[in-house]
Amino acid sequence: MTEDKKCPYCGEVNRALHLDETDGRFVCSRCGKVVETKVQARKAELKSEKASENV
Repeated sequence: MTEDKKCPYCGEVNRALHLDETDGRFVCSRCGKVVETKVQARKAELKSEKASENV
C-alpha cells in the first residue's frame, strides 16, 4: 500500500511511499531530509493530549 506524505521541513508532498517497508521513514524528494512518520505522529498525539489536559 502506498501513501502520500507531506514533509514537515519543506512542505513537499512525497507521493506513492511504501512506508510499511521502511518502518515509517522516507527521504524527502525536495530537501533530502529523513522523515520518520511514526515519530511525527507520536509528537502530534502528545501535543494534542497536553492541550486537552490544559482545558
